[in-house]
Amino acid sequence: GRLEHVYACETRPYNQGARLTAFEIMQDKLPGTLIADSMASALMAVKGVDCVIVGADRVAANGDTANKIGTYQLAIAARHHHVAFFCSCSHHFSGPFSAIRQRDRGGATSATGTHLYLRPEHCPGRHAGMEPVL
Repeated sequence: GRLEHVYACETRPYNQGARLTAFEIMQDKLPGTLIADSMASALMAVKGVDCVIVGADRVAANGDTANKIGTYQLAIAARHHHVAFFCSCSHHFSGPFSAIRQRDRGGATSATGTHLYLRPEHCPGRHAGMEPVL
């Protein structure tokens, strides 16, 4: 089939989608749009999304994959909306697998690389991410 449009999630809090994926889409002159992470499931419901493709930070010998924490919600939404879900990776990673760990709450409460706070002063934040198990 023909690629009609790419929707790239911003991938908060580090914005890899906004900084890297959107850049690659534009460099390759692909039709694409950067979206907020929270928009992905709504697009699957109304825009006729044919498939979801995510990367992999780790691939186990049995084929299990680990990726960014937001991949979980994409997988659930894809299954709910009967959208094909693929994990793309360039090679197998050896070494320790990943575990979900709590990171500095700044990832959820401020914009990366700035002193712009995205919450009321005393509102706590949570920021989980994949970390290597050593």
